[in-house]
Amino acid sequence: MFDKLNRDGFHIVSYFLFQMLDQSLTKEVFKFCWPPFDQESDTIFRKHCCEWLTRISAECGSFPQIVVHYLFLLAVLFTHLM
Repeated sequence: MFDKLNRDGFHIVSYFLFQMLDQSLTKEVFKFCWPPFDQESDTIFRKHCCEWLTRISAECGSFPQIVVHYLFLLAVLFTHLM
């Protein structure tokens, strides 16, 4: 699924996983960009994903470093991260 760039797959899987973490926060955080239907909402969605993963990283301590370029352009790294 993530061997090639798959934006729709990334959106669906990441939104689902964030819902599993905290459904009410997911609805609040992504309320203006879900589902991403244009470039602007896609950019906002990815920004919120990165911010949330950064917060998880800060809380966890042993979480892999999140590099936005690789997280969203190289889907294989995203699969490894999740």
